[in-house]
Amino acid sequence: MNVVVVMVSLAAGVILAARVRAFGPPARGVTFDGVALALLGEAAAGGPLRLIATEPMPRDPDPAYPSTAAPAAHDEAIFLEVAGGWPRRGPYHVTGERYCGYRILTVKGDATGRTVAAVLLGVRDATGCVPNVDFSWPVRSHPRQVLRFLVTGAGQLAPAAREALRRAEPDAARRPTVHIGP
Repeated sequence: MNVVVVMVSLAAGVILAARVRAFGPPARGVTFDGVALALLGEAAAGGPLRLIATEPMPRDPDPAYPSTAAPAAHDEAIFLEVAGGWPRRGPYHVTGERYCGYRILTVKGDATGRTVAAVLLGVRDATGCVPNVDFSWPVRSHPRQVLRFLVTGAGQLAPAAREALRRAEPDAARRPTVHIGP
């Protein structure tokens, strides 16, 4: 009987810790460097702000395509690279760059979903435009993703970002929109 109580208590503690870590409201205090502000201003002038959340990618130090080239007309999105696992919870510093014609914002944070939510709120406050963010759906099976989330607090980034935004901004008209796609 005691083993069952211990297991249930342990499971409840893990679930609570994961929820608090991932769904807590995002920290305020997002700063942008000059390049990031220029990229956001450019994108906001062109219409709705669309960001694509992604993991940081390695950069080729000598790309064949010049990094100062303007993005293609069909690609108005800004990539938001989030390096999770950062020990501090905000304030977040967002850096911007152009790489091979793409606009990229980079930020480090503690929980990726909450970091994305904080950056989206910072983008909204800096530009006056309510941004949208796209996440890709993970390739792993859903039960494995849920188990991974419950045990480590990792994964399920789109729902975590959406919940953090819902808790931080009660007005749905001012809340950034989260999209999940392939």
